[in-house]
Amino acid sequence: MEWSKEQIKKILFVITYALVVLVVVLNFETALGLVGKVFVLLTPFIVGLSMAFILNVIMRGIEQKLLPDQLKKFKRPVALLMSLAIVLGLIFFLLFLVIPEFTNTIEIVSEKLPDAAKRFETWSLGIIGDLPIDLPDLEIDWSKITDWATAFLSKGSSALFSTTLGITSSILSAVSILCLDLCLPSICYL
Repeated sequence: MEWSKEQIKKILFVITYALVVLVVVLNFETALGLVGKVFVLLTPFIVGLSMAFILNVIMRGIEQKLLPDQLKKFKRPVALLMSLAIVLGLIFFLLFLVIPEFTNTIEIVSEKLPDAAKRFETWSLGIIGDLPIDLPDLEIDWSKITDWATAFLSKGSSALFSTTLGITSSILSAVSILCLDLCLPSICYL
């Protein structure tokens, strides 16, 4: 039986693929660490591409709908500045309006949780009492559960706040660098 070059290439590809999968399976933790390192290296590029995509969508809408055709030379920079202003306005809205309200909501929920837990306990005991089944006595310490839930929610909100703050500072530094890049050449030519 004679093998064509295409068949040999396919067989070699399958053997190579099987060997790579075998090595990955045998060294799973190392492979997982390598994937993590590659992801860490690619994260700035992914964030940059995401920001560019979002800004480009906003810029196109501004260029096509808001700016007149007389501004041909300045249409793109003006649209960029307007889209940056919109994005910064949204970030400002998130930082100073949404997150404080989210924190207030978490505080209100943590205050109301013990009362709701007691009402749930009486309701569930009423339903269980009507069943013809003997259940062992369960002692539930609702104060511990409430303390745990409050601590969990407060840690989660602080993590959300710190993540939002990190993203905002990254965006603001990128915007300031972009503004400096746009403004410095024009100042130098004056």
